[in-house]
Amino acid sequence: MTTNPFTLMRRARQWKDSVRADLSDLKAELDVLRDELTSAQTRIAELEAQRRADVRVPPGHIVWPLLTAPNNEAWPDRILIVRRGKTLRAITASQEQVQVQVLGLGGWSGDSIVAAIVAGQVTEFELAVLAADGTLGPWTARPAVLKHIATEPTLFRDALNAHAGVADDLQLVASDSEHAFEMTARLLKQTPDLIDFLAAGRKTAAGSVPAPFALPEYLPDFRVPAQPRRRSALFLHHSYYHFNNLAEGLKERGWDAMTVSLENPASPQQQFFHGEDLSLFHADPAQMQRQVAQFFKSVPERFEAMHFYGMGAAALFSDNMEAGQKNTKIPWDFMELRRHNLIIGNMPSGCIEGALPSSFFEVTDGVCSHCVWQLRPDICSEDRNAAWLARLDLVCDWVGLEGDWVTPERKTPRHVFGPAVTALSKDRWRPDLEVPDAFWIARAPDELLVYHAVGNYESRRDQGRDIKGTGAVLAAIDRLKAEGCPIRLFFATDLPSRDVRYYQVQADIVVDQLNYGRLGANARESLMLGRPVITSLKHGRGEKLPYLTEAPVQHADEATIYGELKALVNDPERRRRMSELSRAFALKWHTQEVCAARFETIIDRVRAGLPADPDNALGDVVRTEMLKKHAHA
Repeated sequence: MTTNPFTLMRRARQWKDSVRADLSDLKAELDVLRDELTSAQTRIAELEAQRRADVRVPPGHIVWPLLTAPNNEAWPDRILIVRRGKTLRAITASQEQVQVQVLGLGGWSGDSIVAAIVAGQVTEFELAVLAADGTLGPWTARPAVLKHIATEPTLFRDALNAHAGVADDLQLVASDSEHAFEMTARLLKQTPDLIDFLAAGRKTAAGSVPAPFALPEYLPDFRVPAQPRRRSALFLHHSYYHFNNLAEGLKERGWDAMTVSLENPASPQQQFFHGEDLSLFHADPAQMQRQVAQFFKSVPERFEAMHFYGMGAAALFSDNMEAGQKNTKIPWDFMELRRHNLIIGNMPSGCIEGALPSSFFEVTDGVCSHCVWQLRPDICSEDRNAAWLARLDLVCDWVGLEGDWVTPERKTPRHVFGPAVTALSKDRWRPDLEVPDAFWIARAPDELLVYHAVGNYESRRDQGRDIKGTGAVLAAIDRLKAEGCPIRLFFATDLPSRDVRYYQVQADIVVDQLNYGRLGANARESLMLGRPVITSLKHGRGEKLPYLTEAPVQHADEATIYGELKALVNDPERRRRMSELSRAFALKWHTQEVCAARFETIIDRVRAGLPADPDNALGDVVRTEMLKKHAHA
């Protein structure tokens, strides 16, 4: 039997009307529930306000010493307390000073504070007033506070819990981490002593305390120590052999110098390193964090200076490391060390650190077009480089360029243009170095050996891009061989760094990069070994750095390498003279003794508020920048 379509339509309308009526009833019920919820929330807010009001007026002889400002003029609306060891620090702010909320400050709970006092775990209480501009007044000792709290722990616990806390605005930490980074960074530079309160605020917002505050028992004391009686420096993360040699040079000058690594001993990167005084690595992440925290606690008391290497590695704790397109993680550990007046320096690994790609391209007349990283925005981009530049600006007192290109971003009073950290041992890299049998290169008696090296060779050449110019070197060697020249190439790639000097010292000629335009590690090592070096060496516009103008290398690029190499092959006397000049140049600029003396001078200059560069190589520019800085201060 077929159902009449009109009957179906009528039934459908009836069903639709019925559903609509049911939905209307549900909406009405929902509106009632929403009104009840609003009323309940309003009542809760009223009760909370009443509770705070009740707590705010406890017996005056108990709460008054804690909650009043040091000048006894006003009762604070907020009091935030943090703890390190046996000391409590509190900041207070009045009702009008909403920056406590906006800036995301936090504190320890009243329960934990009172429990520590009752247990006799704290002996000092210091109080400061937060001003409207986010600055702090002086810390004043309030010993009576501890006694008052111990007499009425329950009352004070409720009082502290009521007057502490942070605002809902802290959700911006999770929703807009980049803005939170900028806001927190500015505040830490302006008022370093707020660091504990900012870290506590992050716990409320993000649900966890950032390192090193996650392990409070390993935090240094609040008080900034006096400068260590013995000169001292910490070198953090591996930088080939540079830190090892510089530390040795400083020890010869009476310094306490130490190299520290977090690198996994099984990492393939270990082939580029020369060991360390202390490894903080542990296979168990939790145990490693405790080891790092325990060492971190000792740093402010032991060291006056720290130098680090590695993009993204501006931290001791891995949780604080970052090298992305934007900054979201505060380097809490480095900022704490800055609070203790530790002088922090950095050695860039190359062009992507502390320079914008657009600036670098312009200053170098387009050298980036030879580099594969220009095609990799995850490695080199305006945003990523700018983020790292901002991070260096935040944590560093000085940056050593070691002769690298000077872009506008690198032309500041805190930049050192010549060598200071790229130290070499004149004994380990000496022209008469004895070569172990395992490293001898077999060759004919009259054969000339040309050494050329590229680390991570496969990843640094692509789509015709070759920053080292290796293709041109190979072509030049093949062409000379075809002409009957007794020449042989030793091409080194990914050799253990400890062994490289045994191959370099056997070379008659060393050919380093042909595009970048500066002295790289291979060139510096070969110069110390007294080898004739061919490499690209170019000067920026208006740039007259003594280190570069004195370098006794033969300039060549991809277009000229064949001619320059052929001329040097056919001129043994010139090779001999270049060898002598190479060694003399390296002894002047790169021995660990010379670099240690320059490093010491730089630390003294930074401590005195002077431009970091001991040569003041760009003096006019630096003076101009300093005048601008003081004009805006």
